[in-house]
Amino acid sequence: MPFNKRLTSLLVFAVVGIVPLLAQYKDAGVWTEGSFGMEYGKRWEFAAVTELRFNENWSNLTRAFVDFGAQYKVNKRMTTSLVWRTGVADNEGFYDWRNRIQFGLGFRFKWNDWTLNYAPRWQVSLAAGGEDDADISTNLRNRFQLKYGGINDWDFTTSYEFFHSTGQYNFLTWQNWRWTSQAAYELNKRRSISAGYLIQRRLIGSPQRMDFVVLVGYKYTMSVKKEKKPM
Repeated sequence: MPFNKRLTSLLVFAVVGIVPLLAQYKDAGVWTEGSFGMEYGKRWEFAAVTELRFNENWSNLTRAFVDFGAQYKVNKRMTTSLVWRTGVADNEGFYDWRNRIQFGLGFRFKWNDWTLNYAPRWQVSLAAGGEDDADISTNLRNRFQLKYGGINDWDFTTSYEFFHSTGQYNFLTWQNWRWTSQAAYELNKRRSISAGYLIQRRLIGSPQRMDFVVLVGYKYTMSVKKEKKPM
């Protein structure tokens, strides 16, 4: 891509991704993520992801989760996924066990160095409690993500996600919104690191609150070729 077009693309991405930072008034903490993935053939991908979340002083662990997931590539524009999450969450000084299962679809549209992804996901809580926690409660999530990959070894993404309840008495009540912006660097074909920032607004519970979070991640992916059946 010519330099002037690349510079224009980065400026557009910066405007889309950085404007929400103008609303910040305090930092809430840091979330760290480690991911191990395995690509099986051309259509399947399996992953195990660990996530640790810390509060404002970065010293108190508030969440610890492990996700086990599978994703199937239907075609070049559509995927399906199934993810089970298990872990603990801090509940006023005590750690409660939390579990959920999540069913998802993914749609991908690409134009040159730009990619637009849309991911509707429905998750079901498998443990009591956490009704005001959008990451655990039973709800419908819709995420829109814009990615720019016009620089070698780098990917820049910004996304907005909206959470809606699927309960019988509060069906489609808006629970939460989340904005994320990240940069990922490919160390080699298997390993990558990422850093970013997240802002979310919780619309249920009292008082309503906003969280401001630094994101740090590491990903390792291996590829396994599917054995061909003998003729």
